[in-house]
Amino acid sequence: MRIATVERIAKNITTIPDRDLAEAAARDLRERLEAAIVRSKSLAGYMPTERSLHSYAEIQENGHVYLMLQYWTVQSCHYASSITFVLDDGKLSTIARLLHLRDGLGAASLNIGVAGGGNERFEEVVHHFSVEGLTKAAVQRNVEQRVLMLNDLGFAVSRPTLKQLLKKALTATSLAF
Repeated sequence: MRIATVERIAKNITTIPDRDLAEAAARDLRERLEAAIVRSKSLAGYMPTERSLHSYAEIQENGHVYLMLQYWTVQSCHYASSITFVLDDGKLSTIARLLHLRDGLGAASLNIGVAGGGNERFEEVVHHFSVEGLTKAAVQRNVEQRVLMLNDLGFAVSRPTLKQLLKKALTATSLAF
């Protein structure tokens, strides 16, 4: 599914005068976006977050559709990768983050922050023209973020190893390394 299509549908929803019909159309758009994300198969090993499972598409006061879908995979009790899809004000964006689970409880962690200190936070907005390509690019960025963090910690990751990790990340069910 093309991102322009998602944004066009969101724009058309803003023109629906009946709020109940607009909300139903927004929920349908959310389901279509979820299906496109799953179709990409790049998110193997990622799970929807609790917040994403209970979120829904909503119509804001300005009439625009807002929806948020967040997926994550936990690499260890201290680190996880997160991909968040946000449709707000008619624009779809994706943020790839490397998360620091500060309390060391893995998936049960309640104290979560973006990994990295100062200006080197491992967070980036990813752009692409299709939802499937956007998902793949975000997963690739998550792998690169983990490699950068390992390099910052003093571990060397060579280019061939990085290529192999990216290939595995896009084909395997696990992104742990």
